[in-house]
Amino acid sequence: MLITSLPFNNIIKAQTISKESFQLVRPVAKLNYVPYTLNDFSKSSLGKTESDLITLPNGKKVTMKEYLKTVNYVEKNLSDLGYSKDRQENLIVLSKFKSSAPDLVELSTATKAPLTKTTLANRFTIASTPTLQPILVSRIDQTKTILLSNPDKLPNDTISRSEKFNIPKFKVAGYGVKIDADFTMNGIVDPFQVRDRQKNQDSLNKVITNTTNEYSMGFNVTIAAELPQIGNYSVYEIHSQFSTKANASIKSKASLKVMDQLLIDENKTISSNNYSFVKNQVFNTQKKIGAADIFMYGLNFLSPVDFYLSSNAVGGDFDVTMTKTNVHGTIGPIITQSIFMESSVTELLGPGGEFINSDILDAGVGGELRLVEGGLDFGGSIGLTAANGSLSLKNDVYKSIDVKLLRGRLYTYYSYPAFVCDAFGLLNPSCYVTKRVENNLFDTGTAIRYQKVLFDDNKDQIVNW
Repeated sequence: MLITSLPFNNIIKAQTISKESFQLVRPVAKLNYVPYTLNDFSKSSLGKTESDLITLPNGKKVTMKEYLKTVNYVEKNLSDLGYSKDRQENLIVLSKFKSSAPDLVELSTATKAPLTKTTLANRFTIASTPTLQPILVSRIDQTKTILLSNPDKLPNDTISRSEKFNIPKFKVAGYGVKIDADFTMNGIVDPFQVRDRQKNQDSLNKVITNTTNEYSMGFNVTIAAELPQIGNYSVYEIHSQFSTKANASIKSKASLKVMDQLLIDENKTISSNNYSFVKNQVFNTQKKIGAADIFMYGLNFLSPVDFYLSSNAVGGDFDVTMTKTNVHGTIGPIITQSIFMESSVTELLGPGGEFINSDILDAGVGGELRLVEGGLDFGGSIGLTAANGSLSLKNDVYKSIDVKLLRGRLYTYYSYPAFVCDAFGLLNPSCYVTKRVENNLFDTGTAIRYQKVLFDDNKDQIVNW
């Protein structure tokens, strides 16, 4: 497995997420606020003047004036929301991002458990492996108009299969993931006659490659995400088309794009009688995708926040084998993608710098929203193979999905030291507790899990011309 770092520069410009975008978790009546003053520290030998220095639990020293200004600014805003400065909770979640009621899809139960990747690969590898047994070709044409001795005059058989998988859009609290997947399988089967002297494997292969038989198999997946702070954007695209023509060439096309960056690009025409495209490549990403100025209740100003896409495993797994008469193999997208936020304290508090001191107030962003993790397994086989003394026309498709979506939490926070000693007593670190306030952008419990066999249809048949 190859792990590659992924560069890209597709950044969406900053948006404003205003106060109106949030709702209070616990709306209560406004309280009258009595600010802290120097008199609250009158029992201490320190802090008698605004220029006196106090030592904070983080080891930083600030003047009493700066401390009072910052703490009173925050506590006054919290008091307006109904939270007393004497509250017992050291952590409060003030607000959450507004959205309609959670829109959870009703998940269908799989009729059978999805195959593991190993089982799936073995299924199509074994089913498509030709044997060395001689072929006895015989068929009485139902039209009665073509003699058994001349199957070359039989009309061509065709295979034409396509399916767009019905995968619902997953959406919770304004955050959404949409997965689209489809496959195509096409074939033109030109009946031919096998004479007694051609019933060995080498002769049979020569006969097959001199026909006009042709087969193709394609599989595509696209994943798009929707975030209220960023908008809609493409996350993942995998496209593939593998085709072969008995008396012509083999064509292999496969591509993988993540955030519009082309990571796998296979486009070959092969004149030999067989070709394999085997690639298991995983990429790591951690790049900025957008930014927003987010309102923070309690601080009451907009703070800049950067959004990043993080993928500790995103890629593609191809294991496809082609001959002049057959295409078979497995294709599996590899998906683990998350959104997280990042900002420095200085940047976050920049717009409110005239009200607060960043040495006193610690602020930031946290959490991770796991957009999608898991994979989709696709396996297919189309074409002629020799097995068990008969000529087999493979026409087999399997598709399953097993993903977890939209799990985690994103939030902004700030914290500050508050005195708990009697009448504020001695001004030392042991007299402080840390008060913390958080504002949710997204918060959910257990991830949505979508596990289903989307397609399982084997139309293999023994052909008797």
